[in-house]
Amino acid sequence: MGGISTSLRFSIFDSWLIKSHSTLNLDGSFLGKSFAAACYGNYGVAILAGLLANFLAESSSIVEWNTNATVDEGTGFFFYGGLINPFDCAVVASVCCGGGALFLWEENFGSQTVGNEGGSCNALMNATSMIFQNQDVLLCGIISR
Repeated sequence: MGGISTSLRFSIFDSWLIKSHSTLNLDGSFLGKSFAAACYGNYGVAILAGLLANFLAESSSIVEWNTNATVDEGTGFFFYGGLINPFDCAVVASVCCGGGALFLWEENFGSQTVGNEGGSCNALMNATSMIFQNQDVLLCGIISR
């Protein structure tokens, strides 16, 4: 399941971007520029996130939720501050990004035909046969993993 979710996480946005460029009939050079901007943006955000996480982790000590005692004194279950701060920040960032995607992005259902017999199972069988019929797709999948 981890491999499947990782593959989806790293390919869904790319698929959406390619389909959106195709739908808008944009020049092919825009697609390359979009991917380049996404890569550089990811690097910049990763660096800033690391710096912010380090700052948050060092900004306070870890404290027990109810008694405000430090970890050494308390035996509680819920804590905040210290090394937990970056994870709390990640939850807030995930909720904000999810909300932004929910309200600002349009859904991409791909090309659907009316009366598609077999549904998802048929589509999965077609995709599997395409992988083994097209050597480029198979090799790309092997290299990606």
